Amino acid sequence: MRVRETQQSRSPRKDGARTDRLRSHHYISDLVENAHSMGLVVKNIEKVRKDLIGSRAITQANLLGGSNQALLDTGSMISIIPLGVLVKAKRRGFDIDSLEPIDKKEIEPVFDASNNPMTFLGAVRIKVQLVGGPCAAVAFHTAKVDDNEILIGTNALPSLGVKLSLVRDRSEIGTPSREPVTVEQRTYCGGNIFTDACPLRGFLAITLEPEEYEEY
Repeated sequence: MRVRETQQSRSPRKDGARTDRLRSHHYISDLVENAHSMGLVVKNIEKVRKDLIGSRAITQANLLGGSNQALLDTGSMISIIPLGVLVKAKRRGFDIDSLEPIDKKEIEPVFDASNNPMTFLGAVRIKVQLVGGPCAAVAFHTAKVDDNEILIGTNALPSLGVKLSLVRDRSEIGTPSREPVTVEQRTYCGGNIFTDACPLRGFLAITLEPEEYEEY
């Protein structure tokens, strides 16, 4: 996933009044309820791992008062949070209207690997902490899918303590498993489809800085 550059970059607005107005009208809560009521689709496809299919870089992330599986994707310029994660957070009592929504005027067009435009419900900033890493506010695009896995892209990986390194020795990254793997095909109600990409190529390894951080 990539973001198309525009001739004139857009600087973040510091419009506190607008942000307060969005929160006071339960902007995120209304967005969640309206979109969730329209129905979501998730499809699972069983496939056998071959040499063409690499491992997924998965870890646990603390956010919204709970914990979710996170895919670390160095091939994505954006981070994505499924609508289902926000719905579940609201149901367990988290005040999702306390989150900071991002004005749609500040959201750049996003395209998938085939240069097709991707559709999102909006964008929001959420505090995230990967297990063993620092806490940071991450700007997420909200996808209309009922899923529990968030995607962390290159817009947030460095601030969360994640780096991509080149490993010279193949043995340092281990031998991939030959067990069956499940590839999730996520389908938007509008017909737009994206699938999880394999984030690692060759001998590149994703690592989390080995430091101790307090959990937020």
